[in-house]
Amino acid sequence: AKGCGRQWGKHHVTANIGVTEPALWDGASTADELFRAISLSVPAFEQIANPHDDLGPLVSMLGGPSSHYLTAGTLVADGGVWMAL
Repeated sequence: AKGCGRQWGKHHVTANIGVTEPALWDGASTADELFRAISLSVPAFEQIANPHDDLGPLVSMLGGPSSHYLTAGTLVADGGVWMAL
């Protein structure tokens, strides 16, 4: 994101990364097994995110005019999973 933000920012193109919990992409059972293998504590939120309700507003904000000055960032929307690692 930083390299893209630096390269494309002068053209008013924003570049950001959104990080979510593994369960959204690899299935809850596999992600739970992975999490238990590498985690040091329990995540802040116990439930898996709902892509529509929990992540949709973030994607909408990033795609809209309200994020015009946000670039080269990593937004972690994972319910505290990576914080717990």
